[in-house]
Amino acid sequence: MKLTNLNCPQCNGYLQQQGDMFFCSSCGSAFTIDYDEADVQHTELVTQADRTKMLLQSDIEVMQTDYLLSESMADREALRKIQKEIKDSIKSATKAAGIYLLVMGIGIGLLIGMLIWSGKNWSKHKENQEANEKETALELEDLVASDLHFLENEVARGQNYEYKLRVGSPVTDTRFVETRTAHLCGDPKMTDLYLMTVKSSHDPELWIVYQIPYVYEDTSELIYIYDVVSFNEIAKDKYGDPTANENAFSRSNDNGWRGFFEKDQLYRELLLGDGRYEMKPIDTWEGVADK
Repeated sequence: MKLTNLNCPQCNGYLQQQGDMFFCSSCGSAFTIDYDEADVQHTELVTQADRTKMLLQSDIEVMQTDYLLSESMADREALRKIQKEIKDSIKSATKAAGIYLLVMGIGIGLLIGMLIWSGKNWSKHKENQEANEKETALELEDLVASDLHFLENEVARGQNYEYKLRVGSPVTDTRFVETRTAHLCGDPKMTDLYLMTVKSSHDPELWIVYQIPYVYEDTSELIYIYDVVSFNEIAKDKYGDPTANENAFSRSNDNGWRGFFEKDQLYRELLLGDGRYEMKPIDTWEGVADK
């Protein structure tokens, strides 16, 4: 490369370029550029280099654009994939939740159905059980009322119980101004037989009413005390005969006399009582008493 003066060859004035022409600012001479072959080749090389540079720059810009586009497409694809996975997860979770709720609903429905069915069956079972217990109790009552041998034994047991309870133990009558003492003066006598059935359980009990003779020490006056002896746990033995608890029980709550002066009072307070029992008289007791 070499530097060339841009001075007018005529007057050495300063040349100004306008397009492909040069004009002298002093003398006004005009000049054109005479390109030789080397200049043309140079111009072509420069032009080719500029084109190549421009092409390279364009390629670079295209590549950058393609890269940005590919990155954007990759991001969109990744985002779309993530969105699809989320949708699929939600769909699967919703389906699983629906199945779970359906199964739970069916399970709860079955449970409620079983509870209702069990309640009805339990109620029916209780009704049948109660009916069977009542029927068994009625059969047992009929058996007891018709078995004179059993009744004789229980009356004798109750009589022996009353005698042992009272012999040698005088009682004190405090109904008067002066206390009076009385002693047992004979064997207790059975007056009535009853089958007393507990309403809540249908369990029958044999209640025997006894009249017990006493005599006052001071006047030898004869009086009678009434008491009830009961036998519970009545059932059938292995032979089908009625049995009862081995122990006898006095039903009187009078700690002094262990009984009542009036038979009506005994009925009101013991036999009728608080209404827990159903009372059924045994008509065969007269046959037992005769023996």
